[in-house]
Amino acid sequence: MSIQLNVQQQNHLAFEAMLRTARGFREKGVAPGLIDFFFTHGIDVNSSAIVFAQTESYMLGFAHGLGGLLVTSDKQYYSFNLELDETLMLVTWVHEFSDVTAEQNMSARNRGTGQGEGAVAAAVLDALNIA
Repeated sequence: MSIQLNVQQQNHLAFEAMLRTARGFREKGVAPGLIDFFFTHGIDVNSSAIVFAQTESYMLGFAHGLGGLLVTSDKQYYSFNLELDETLMLVTWVHEFSDVTAEQNMSARNRGTGQGEGAVAAAVLDALNIA
């Protein structure tokens, strides 16, 4: 029998998972090609957070790729799926780069589920930028 978590516990787990991902990119750094790509779209990676990332090449279909969700300092949300060259210095293919801000659930109180994913991601960004 599995233990069922309450809404606050579920929200906390979601926050911690996003925070681990975002901290990982802050601590280890982001590939130079991604930094340049985001910069050309007006995004400062140093004040933003990658809160979800998928790097498995077999899932994305290319060898040096990264997909995920990025939150900017002004709380804009971007879904991306990018392929880089072998040196990680250049984005060679854009499979997706979309502003998904309007699709984010920013509510702090959803019946039965608590905070929306967008609200949790914003809290993660705030926690990173305070530290």
